[in-house]
Amino acid sequence: MVRKWLALLIALAAVAAFLWRVRPAKVVSARVSSVAPGPWPLANVSLEYGAGTPPVAVIVDVRDGAGRELGSVTAPGGRMLLEVPVSGAAGGYRVVVMASHRTLWGSWLEQAEFES
Repeated sequence: MVRKWLALLIALAAVAAFLWRVRPAKVVSARVSSVAPGPWPLANVSLEYGAGTPPVAVIVDVRDGAGRELGSVTAPGGRMLLEVPVSGAAGGYRVVVMASHRTLWGSWLEQAEFES
């Protein structure tokens, strides 16, 4: 009887560990680290993910403090540094990240906004 309970507990722990590992990684931070000047300025955006499997793709929008769109880029998921072409430099930035996740139980989108 004890062996059955022990085997059941081990099986439940294995399933829980598997589900914990395959859960989607959330974007926990995004910021504009610098803007390279030039005829086509590039904003260097750094992303940080939580634990789990990285997204399939990310869409990063860079906006100014008033919310006007400055630039956008789509990249494969898991990238931590991106160069976003922007229409000009601003003082404060907002970074909007949309991440596309594919899991065992379906696909879904996560959107997060960060002040930079």
